[in-house]
Amino acid sequence: MSDKQKITNPNEFSTERGYLRPGEADFRNEICLNGRWDFQPIGLPENFTPGESIPDLPLPQPDQWESAKLKVPSPWNINGFVDGDGIPGGDFVCYPSYPESWKHVKMGWMKRAIHIPEDWEGQTIRLHFEAVCGHCQVYLDGVKVGEHFDNSLPMTYSLDGFVTPGQEHALWVGVRAPELLNIHNDSRKITYPSGSFFNMNAVGIWQDVYLLGVPQVHITDVFVQPDLSADQLRVQVTLENRSEQAASLSVTGVVKALQPFSFPADGIQVLPHYDLQDNPVLEFPSQQVTVAVDSETVLTIETTVPE
Repeated sequence: MSDKQKITNPNEFSTERGYLRPGEADFRNEICLNGRWDFQPIGLPENFTPGESIPDLPLPQPDQWESAKLKVPSPWNINGFVDGDGIPGGDFVCYPSYPESWKHVKMGWMKRAIHIPEDWEGQTIRLHFEAVCGHCQVYLDGVKVGEHFDNSLPMTYSLDGFVTPGQEHALWVGVRAPELLNIHNDSRKITYPSGSFFNMNAVGIWQDVYLLGVPQVHITDVFVQPDLSADQLRVQVTLENRSEQAASLSVTGVVKALQPFSFPADGIQVLPHYDLQDNPVLEFPSQQVTVAVDSETVLTIETTVPE
């Protein structure tokens, strides 16, 4: 890159392009839910003893939301997550607007309104978290959708039956710090994949959040398996059918190379998109499959890789 060439980023916060990748956006919809959320800290019970019990997370109170806004994605204790246990904190403040008291909060609720577009009618609606540090509970309009506990991995919730296209809904996300689920015993007190030092001490939504609209019959997962000894490329495709009738499908696939990256004549490149080339380098023979109502099916397609 010369001194006359530069890459610009038009996004306000993240350099990420979004959840959907090229080819998906023609069939699916997304709304990024990052931004300013309401936050309500929840105190620990007076009789709570770390390692001996797991504290319940009571529902939020309507008049107890903080005036300061939480900037999702970010742990609410991001300004002091390394404080404690004899470890000095950093010489930085990530978000000066966060109150000092948030550094020590172990449980809390986050809230925002979500609007489901009318043209999402007939689609399956999903709420996707790229990562949440701690035990997470999700509520819509005061009704529990589900819960999960992890520090680093994505989680997707189905909102079918909880939301209506064209309407606005109240989303609550409650989180308890990972350390609250520690169990003190003779071996280890951590009984879950802890991840890095950051994951063990941060609390809250620390990666992107998306609202997704997908067809009722769709692909949920793709697992690529190269077999070098046999010159074969196998792909396991997981198909999901949430429609009211069985789906008879023809499944195939192609492999395409990335377009070479280059700068335009003026030397200014907006955040690169790394588009795919038009012509495929590999093609998979099509296979027929029927996916029953309200079920998943895993299908394997394969092709020979030329020398």
